[in-house]
Amino acid sequence: MTRYGFALLTVGLFLIAAQALADDKADKDKFQGEWSLVTREEKGESQKVTEDSEHYIKLKIEGEKFLITIRGDDHDATFSVDSTKKPKTIDVTLKGGDQDGKVMKGFFELDGDTLKICMGNPENPDRPAEFKSKDEVKVFTFKRVKK
Repeated sequence: MTRYGFALLTVGLFLIAAQALADDKADKDKFQGEWSLVTREEKGESQKVTEDSEHYIKLKIEGEKFLITIRGDDHDATFSVDSTKKPKTIDVTLKGGDQDGKVMKGFFELDGDTLKICMGNPENPDRPAEFKSKDEVKVFTFKRVKK
């Protein structure tokens, strides 16, 4: 009986891990493409962002790579997600410059062509406590750029 219980537990754990990897891949696949920042929330206050705003961000996602364009400057990063967490988590690893290797931890919500990311400052290695803007935590809402 113990052998059967162990076998069932092993199979169950394998299926859970496989489903988690499939969920992560599905979310990563949905991230692909170009995104434009439309709203930025800081300390509970939301502001609309347009292409000529100082806070405008363009995001291009290919595979696990982010190309972040801020005021005409390009910044490279990679990302990973965990879709099994509630809320879902995202880790962005910055590449190059004085921020090279820093990991920004946060949360994300993906709903069709809307991507919301809640993230703290790259100087703070901790994930925000909740999906909410306060202190150094900001919430960014991106819309997919239609081609």
